[in-house]
Amino acid sequence: STGKNVEETIQDEVDKIEVGGRNYLIGTGNGSLTYTFSGWQRYLINENQNAKVFQVSNELLPKLTKGQTVTLSANLQNTTDTNEVGLMFMVWTSDNDNGYRQYTTLNCPGAVITPSENGRAYVTATIDVGNISGIAIALRHNTLTTEESTVIIYSVKLEIGNKPTDWTLAPEDMAT
Repeated sequence: STGKNVEETIQDEVDKIEVGGRNYLIGTGNGSLTYTFSGWQRYLINENQNAKVFQVSNELLPKLTKGQTVTLSANLQNTTDTNEVGLMFMVWTSDNDNGYRQYTTLNCPGAVITPSENGRAYVTATIDVGNISGIAIALRHNTLTTEESTVIIYSVKLEIGNKPTDWTLAPEDMAT
């Protein structure tokens, strides 16, 4: 391959990067939270299960259209010595029979936190359904039968774009 082809390939990859920056989750600057859970997940936001650890900005839902890419990220301290843990982003939709579409760290290799480790986990999703009426986010295991894990979570961010950026407060958290 020629130098020009390599340059074009690199430029194509750079052109695919979408950086957001604005945090659409309100209330993420209140320190760390500790959760112990087993099975698939522990919801942080899920209106169907009355889980509302954080609020979602009113500006987000109109932007969640088919083809839009979002990234959910958080710092996780996995205090368990046996289970990997990651994140899940889910949209409620009338476009499919089960009423939702979920995106997990299973779709983002390397985005999970291994046992007894700390790090920034993320899940990037290109929305492939329409008619979105809400979202859910959760801490996530990779199997339904996962035994209990204790996870400390902080600096949670939901942003438009395909690259996780450093945590910031939502603009609504900065309003006086």
